[in-house]
Amino acid sequence: MKHPETYKTFTFSDPEQVAERERELLTPILYVRVHGPDTTLPLEAVVDTGASRSFFSCAVMETLGYAVSDLEASDILLGSGITKQYQPRDGNDVLVEIPSLNHSLRVIPTFLEGLESGIMLLGRSDFFEHFLITFDQRASTFWLEPYEDPASTSVSTASAASDADSQ
Repeated sequence: MKHPETYKTFTFSDPEQVAERERELLTPILYVRVHGPDTTLPLEAVVDTGASRSFFSCAVMETLGYAVSDLEASDILLGSGITKQYQPRDGNDVLVEIPSLNHSLRVIPTFLEGLESGIMLLGRSDFFEHFLITFDQRASTFWLEPYEDPASTSVSTASAASDADSQ
């Protein structure tokens, strides 16, 4: 079943990042809950066709229970240039719950320097593997249709809640 979502207004908090006319953008955003090792954190998540995988802002790293010293740093090339990304050395993932879709998925938390504070990007190698996504730019709407794949690692929200309780 397809689930329609309307674009939401995203406002950049740092006026130096973008020109004044571009500070507010209509963007495909989902509200998610990320279950980290120490806490559950609500975030705005941008459905980003340009992101190779899902990324988190470094601003939420400690809140989710990670310390820079426990993460492996590496360079990543973005359209804006080279920046740092940080991933857990143990490869452990986090649960990203999407309440409006009654779905969850596991992603390896990759924290990206320079990403807007409190934002998550939903990327191709993890999020897009679970959903067929259709954009209607003129109508500022997008549709998400979960793939019906029995081998999928998606879990229901009920399972996500029990996983969060056990952490």
